[in-house]
Amino acid sequence: MKLGLFLLATLPIATYAQDSIAVNTSDQYPNTFSSGSANIQKFDNKARRFNDWSISVGGGAAFMMNSDLTSFYDKKVNWGYNTYVSIDKQISHTFGISLVYQRGETNQKGMQEGARGLVAGVGVANTKYNQIAVLGDVNLSNLLRRVDNKSPYRWALHGYGGLGFQNFNTSSHDNDEFRWSTTPRRIPLFIDQKLDISSLYYQFGAGLKFNVSKLIDIEAR
Repeated sequence: MKLGLFLLATLPIATYAQDSIAVNTSDQYPNTFSSGSANIQKFDNKARRFNDWSISVGGGAAFMMNSDLTSFYDKKVNWGYNTYVSIDKQISHTFGISLVYQRGETNQKGMQEGARGLVAGVGVANTKYNQIAVLGDVNLSNLLRRVDNKSPYRWALHGYGGLGFQNFNTSSHDNDEFRWSTTPRRIPLFIDQKLDISSLYYQFGAGLKFNVSKLIDIEAR
């Protein structure tokens, strides 16, 4: 008797569960693949249902961390700046490509260890750079969630990666070898990297984007 009651109670649950995962492959809407919405429109480049070209501008602080002289020394921050402008082409709702131009400057300080550091003192460096790169843009949020036309999604996580070329001019000064002196004759260290094949670099990053309106997004990279 107890077993019979148990089966009687579970059968409706099992039937409902099977019904809830049924896949409706009909061409009529709403169906399983329309997220329950009957308002279905094509979403591709040919249909022009989204702004596939855009211009981005931005700026912020720039820091040098992986070098002999860094932007962080003696518990102080040596501030620099970075600005960029890009032309962006959206290929699909998950992937785009950008042509990016960046310009900026970093300021660094550091001191060598031992007797060499005592003689040279605190070294100071400045680097000014120009970069041009092609970056791929992956909308990670659209890859990880099922987008429909009823939810007002405004936040999106993006991943970036690509290659580019850069030119930079670096000057380095200290109190010993790299200083202005006539006796003995010495000058600071100057490096002038031209924009050529030897200046190839790679770039990766992430950004959190917020959709303000149909025409404007803001992003923290």
